[in-house]
Amino acid sequence: MQEAENALLLEAMAAECLRLEPDTKILLADGAWLRDAHASGRLPEIAQADLLLLHQMDNLNGPARGAMRFLVRERIERSLLTVLAFQAATAEGLRRFCARTCTSGLSVRGLPPGPSPRLGISLGYLRINGPRIDDTTHTTLTTVPWECAADIKALGERILHAAYSPGRLMTPEKVALLCRFLGRRASESTASAPPRCCLNRLHHTLPRGQWPPAADESVPPTKTVTAEFRHTCATVELRQQIWPHRFLLELRADHVGRRPARFEIDVTLQPQFAVKVRDSGGWTAHEWGLTAGLPIVGEDPFINARYWTYHALVPVRPRRKGNRRPVDPGLGATMREVGARLREAACSAVALLDGNARKIALRYPNHMRVWLYRQLAADTSGRLVQVAVACPGALTFAYGLGAFGRSPGSRLAVGRFLRGAIEGRPLNSILDEAVTAWAAWAVRRASNPRTPEGLRRYWQWFAELQSAERESMQRAQRQLIRRAGFGVPSLTLWLPPPPAFAPEDIPTGKRPNARWFRMMKCLRRVLVERDDVSPDQVHDLCMFVSLHAVWLHRCDEACPGDYARITRLLDYARALNVWPRRSTSATRYVAAADTWHDHFEEIRQVAQLAAESGERMVDADGNPLPFPEPPCPGWRSGEDTLVPLRTVEEVLVEGNRMHNCIASRVGEALLSRAFLYHGEVGGKPLSIQIAREGEGYRLVEAAGLSNARLRAPQKRVLREFLFHLRSSGKCRCSSPVLTEE
Repeated sequence: MQEAENALLLEAMAAECLRLEPDTKILLADGAWLRDAHASGRLPEIAQADLLLLHQMDNLNGPARGAMRFLVRERIERSLLTVLAFQAATAEGLRRFCARTCTSGLSVRGLPPGPSPRLGISLGYLRINGPRIDDTTHTTLTTVPWECAADIKALGERILHAAYSPGRLMTPEKVALLCRFLGRRASESTASAPPRCCLNRLHHTLPRGQWPPAADESVPPTKTVTAEFRHTCATVELRQQIWPHRFLLELRADHVGRRPARFEIDVTLQPQFAVKVRDSGGWTAHEWGLTAGLPIVGEDPFINARYWTYHALVPVRPRRKGNRRPVDPGLGATMREVGARLREAACSAVALLDGNARKIALRYPNHMRVWLYRQLAADTSGRLVQVAVACPGALTFAYGLGAFGRSPGSRLAVGRFLRGAIEGRPLNSILDEAVTAWAAWAVRRASNPRTPEGLRRYWQWFAELQSAERESMQRAQRQLIRRAGFGVPSLTLWLPPPPAFAPEDIPTGKRPNARWFRMMKCLRRVLVERDDVSPDQVHDLCMFVSLHAVWLHRCDEACPGDYARITRLLDYARALNVWPRRSTSATRYVAAADTWHDHFEEIRQVAQLAAESGERMVDADGNPLPFPEPPCPGWRSGEDTLVPLRTVEEVLVEGNRMHNCIASRVGEALLSRAFLYHGEVGGKPLSIQIAREGEGYRLVEAAGLSNARLRAPQKRVLREFLFHLRSSGKCRCSSPVLTEE
C-alpha cells in the first residue's frame, strides 16, 4: 500500500506542478530510482527535464544522497537545471543540500504549503481525477478479505487503477471484481459488530472452509486433508495438500493472538530438497529431523506448528505476578487432537522422501539431516552413500566447512569435496583438500581484525605454528575425521584437534564416540586459554584425558559439563604441580582434585562469613588471625588428647585432613560462637565443636574421619572431657551424641 500511495502522490505532484506552470517539463523520481539510475548510467536521460522529488533530502539514504549530489552537480555544470520541485511543506532540507552543493545557478521551489501537504495534494488529485465512491460501497470496502500486507498492496494498486477507468465510479460490483482478482470472494453482507465473546476476532478472513487457491501450483493436489480445532471462541483451521513432489501444510486462525494469523510448512523435492516455513513475512529455510512424527527434542517445524496452534487458541490475557492461568481440561483434549493431526502430517511428508537416503540421514545429528538428504538424493552414482556409511566424519566435516567457513573458498572446497566423492577419488585425497581449506580459513580468521578477541585467540595459536607443526595438526585433524562416528556434531569436529591423543582410545559406539570427541575438543579450548603449561605437561594431560574421556564425561556430579571438568583438573594440576600420566588412576586423581576444589570453596565461604561479620581473616602483616581464647587450652587422658584449633589455617588443614565441612564454622569461631578442637581418641582422629549456651558451654558436634559416627570408647572419653569442663565451671550439659546406645 505504501508504494501505491507513493505512485499516487507522484502523479498528484506532477499535476500540481503542471497546473502552476503548464509549460514545464516534469520528470518523476524518488531516492530508489536515482540510486538505480546512477548505478546503470542512465542519469543523462533526465538532463532535459526538471526533476520532481518524492522525498526530502533529509530522508534519503546514503546511496540516494550520493546519486542526487552527482546529478545536481552534473546538471549545474551543463547549465540545464532550472527548477527542482518537491512535495514537502517547507524546502529547508533541499535548500540546505543545494547550498552545500552549489552557490548559484539553481532555483528551488516547493509546492504550496498546507496543514498536511502530502494528504492534501493526494486528496485534491483524487477529488478531480479519482473515482467516485457511492454510499453502498463504503460498507463493502470494510468486508474486503485482507489477509496479509501483499493483499493490501495489490488491492490498493487496483483501486488506484480504477481511478482511470471509464466512468470513474467505485461501486460494490467493482470491489467484488477487485477481490476476485485477488483470488477471493468479497462478502455481500454488511459489516457487523464484533461478537461479545471475544474482541480479538479477525473480521477480514475468508469464511470457514474456504481457502485461497495455490498460486504456485498448476497441478491440483493428489490429496487434501482439512481439520478444524476450536477452544472457547477461537478457531484454527488446518489444510494439508500433497503433490507427487511437494507437501504443503497451512494453519490459519480467526483471532488476534501472540503469533501471526498464519503458519505454513512447505516441503519440496524438486528441483532440490528444501524445507521452508512461513509464519510472518516471507519463506525461510528451516531445519527438520526427517522424523515420522513429533520428536521430543530438537528443532522441528511440526513442533513449532503445535506451539503456534496453542498460542492461537489461547486468548491473549494479561498475566499478573502470582496469578496462574487455571488448567482447562478441554484445551488439553484439543491439543492432543492437534498433536495427532500434526503427527499424521509429518508422516505424510516423510512418505514422499527416498527411504534409503532418509535412513542414512537419520543416523546423523538433527541439524545436518536436511543438507545431507539433499546431497544423497541428488547423487545418482551412490558413492556419497558409501562415504556416508564408511566415513561419517567426512560428510560431517564437509557440512561444517560450508556452515561455519562462510567464505567463497570454503563453499568451493565443499563443492570440490562432494564432486570428488561422486567421481570416486580416494578419500584421503579429498580429505586433504578439505583440511587444507579449513587451515586456510583458520589463518584468515586469526588475522581478521573484525574477529572477536576470544575467537581470535582461539585460532591465533594455529596461525602462529610453523609449517611442520601445522602439517602435523592437519594430519591429526584428518585422522580424527576418519575416526568420527555418526553422533559427532559438526561444530565439535570443526574445532581444532587436541595436542596429543591415542587413536586406540577412540571408542566405536555412537554415543561414546561423540562423548570422546566432545571431551578432547574441549581440552584444546581450555589449553588455549592457559598458555603457561609446558609441552610435556600438556602431553601427559592429553594422554590421560584421551584414555578416560568417556568416564570423565559421565563423571560430572560435582561439575556438570566437559569444560568445567577439564578446567578443574587443570587448575588442580597447575596449583600442586601434580600432573597425571597415562597410568594414573582416574578415580583417585579426580577425587583428589574435587577435594582440593572443595577446600577452596570452604575458603570462599570463610571469606564471605568474615565479610558479613566484619572480621578480618588476617592482620596488618598478612598473618592469620587467631581465634578467641577457647574454654579449654588442651586436655589429655592417657594416650587420648584434645587440642584446640586456634587459627583459620589450622581449621582449613583440619577440614582437608578429616574430609568434613569444619571450615564452614570459621565465621562462628571468629565471633566466639563456636570453639573447634582436634582430638586423637582411641587411635582415631576426631573433629569437635563446642558452643556457648547461657553462662556455660555445650558440645555441638563430634565426628570422625569423613563424618564417621562415634564409637562407645570415644564417647566415654568425651564424657570425661565434658566432666573436666563442668568441674572447671565452664560446661553444665552434655551432648546427645554421647548417650549410650
